[in-house]
Amino acid sequence: MFSGKAAVRMADYAKVKSILETTVYREANCYLQLGWKLIGFYTTAYDAEMPGAASQTPHYCLGWFNDLPAAHPETEQCEYNPGDTSDSL
Repeated sequence: MFSGKAAVRMADYAKVKSILETTVYREANCYLQLGWKLIGFYTTAYDAEMPGAASQTPHYCLGWFNDLPAAHPETEQCEYNPGDTSDSL
C-alpha cells in the first residue's frame, strides 16, 4: 500500500503522454527546457573483461505531460560534441 505522497506520484504517471530516454545530458537538458519532466534516472555499467568497472552510462527518462503535441528541440543544439568544452567544469 502506498502512503499519501508516493500514491500521488504514481497517479501522475497516468498523465504521461509521451516518454523518451537519452544518455546525453545536453539532450536531456534541452527537453527539460521545453517542458518535459524527468521521471526516472539510472546508470548502466558494462565491461565484458571487468564486471563492475567504474565506467557508467547515465540514462535520463523524460515524460511529456502536456495535452499539446510533444515539443522536440532543434537537433543541432542538443548533439554531443566531444570537442566542445564550453560547459565543462
